[in-house]
Amino acid sequence: MISRSEQKDFNEIYQIINDGASAYRGIIPADRWHEPYMTQEELKKHINEGVLSGAILKMARYWE
Repeated sequence: MISRSEQKDFNEIYQIINDGASAYRGIIPADRWHEPYMTQEELKKHINEGVLSGAILKMARYWE
């Protein structure tokens, strides 16, 4: 099921993004890699710009 995420989902979305990025450590060029891969500020900016949808969170929960 896909639904819009809510503010209460922020930390879970943040964790999913950075956990997923860790699978690409060594593939992402060293000059582009940093910890965390996406900061909370970057995530807030993307959400405010409408870049991210609730699908990320709902899909992750589906596979748990």
